[in-house]
Amino acid sequence: MEAAVVVAYSYFVLKLEFAISNPVMFACSFLILVLSFISTSFVFATLLTLSKNAFSWMSTIQYPVYFISGMLFPIDILPKWIRVISSFLPISWSVTLMRDSFEVGSAGKDLIFNALLLTLFYFLLGHVLFKKIERKSRAEGELV
Repeated sequence: MEAAVVVAYSYFVLKLEFAISNPVMFACSFLILVLSFISTSFVFATLLTLSKNAFSWMSTIQYPVYFISGMLFPIDILPKWIRVISSFLPISWSVTLMRDSFEVGSAGKDLIFNALLLTLFYFLLGHVLFKKIERKSRAEGELV
């Protein structure tokens, strides 16, 4: 939702032009970005289910994920060790894919594969974690 507001504000108020060189790749990368957000949130939400301070933890995790995923600025300017951590987030691959859709002649097939593979992995990891937490909470009768 925030992205739509930013794009609308940039286009209508600031009069910025957006030149998407590959609209099909842009649409695919946007869909992959949404799926990667959902899968990453699924893992974090499942892990934070056991915490009494889930809201505080989620607020604490949110902004570092924005930084290391490349949403705020390019990953290339970050230190090497942060880029390594970033490569394990499907969001970072999706953001890179979306940035590439604005450039002329960028293929992005390996980025699509990496983003989808990591997104699928996060969905599966979230599912496994959810099942374990569900069994634990049913056996103990509580979520803490």
